[in-house]
Amino acid sequence: MLKKSITQAIIYLVEVIIFLVAVTALYSGLENGLSFSWKEHVLTFQFLSNLGVIFVVYQLLIYSFISLHDSAKNDALLEIKSIIKLCILHSNYNVTLVEIEKTVDELLYKKKGYYMLSKKNIETLEDIESLIKRYNAKEIDRQTFHFWLEKLLIIIEHESEFNSLLWRNSLLLRLLK
Repeated sequence: MLKKSITQAIIYLVEVIIFLVAVTALYSGLENGLSFSWKEHVLTFQFLSNLGVIFVVYQLLIYSFISLHDSAKNDALLEIKSIIKLCILHSNYNVTLVEIEKTVDELLYKKKGYYMLSKKNIETLEDIESLIKRYNAKEIDRQTFHFWLEKLLIIIEHESEFNSLLWRNSLLLRLLK
């Protein structure tokens, strides 16, 4: 466990260093035509201050693109998770699933752009729709219906938790895992 944490920290630091060097070299190249003219100013306060600003910009970019992207994915998963739990609740109390079926139908066909649904999300919603139809037609019993819904719920909760892991805020770690 410790070895894995150290490896991840090293990969993250390499990523940050590559970004800092690349941006510094680009800026230096644009400013005076020499990409590595900054090397002689490495230990100056101004240089370290500039690195701090570059690092903050890097973190903002990572947050803006990666974190918000994962958050949108979790938003869609939360909606699907709620639908599954409502299906289980309604079937436990013998309440009709018509309202839930309409919600699934709207997500699949009418409100497609409202949530950022991935292809996998759409497939899950189609599976739920199929399960509801089979349950309503008495092709499957409540126990089978619950089994498949709870299985989907476990998969969705895992994906949601996975999206929340901090290492996912690193471009290199995302690519390597």
